[in-house]
Amino acid sequence: MDAVRSKPEQQWWLSAFLASRQIRLCWLVLTAVVVIPPERGLGVDLCLWKNLTGAPCPGCGMTRSGANLFRGRWQRAVSFHPLGLILHPLLLGLCFMAAFPQAIRQTIAQRLLVWQRGVAWLHALFWLAFFAFGLFRWYAVLSGWLVFPTDWNELIR
Repeated sequence: MDAVRSKPEQQWWLSAFLASRQIRLCWLVLTAVVVIPPERGLGVDLCLWKNLTGAPCPGCGMTRSGANLFRGRWQRAVSFHPLGLILHPLLLGLCFMAAFPQAIRQTIAQRLLVWQRGVAWLHALFWLAFFAFGLFRWYAVLSGWLVFPTDWNELIR
């Protein structure tokens, strides 16, 4: 009977990732987010999109958003990238998940299969919001309406 059932790794990418050893790569990303100084980043602008157009790409500011978020600077984190408030706690959760033994991760992956459709919708919604926000911000910075990083409080007043 067990031989007939397929493993969760073969059914859904998230279950496969949670049950695999590659989840430990999240620690590298989290380490970079925590170590990089939040205000000036690496000191070198690595974004080709920003270098070519002068305006930030959809992902610009995400790392500095996380660096500020982990230092408790919520408003500054939002000024670099509002979706960092969603992405970085998920990254932190994946890092904690990576510390669990593989048997526990596989059990969690198996139980997540029930939520596959809802998580897939949330995943798609996140990426839609990510690119829509990125396109809006890119246009707004190019047109001079916004600056990067954005002080959202100034816009509300």
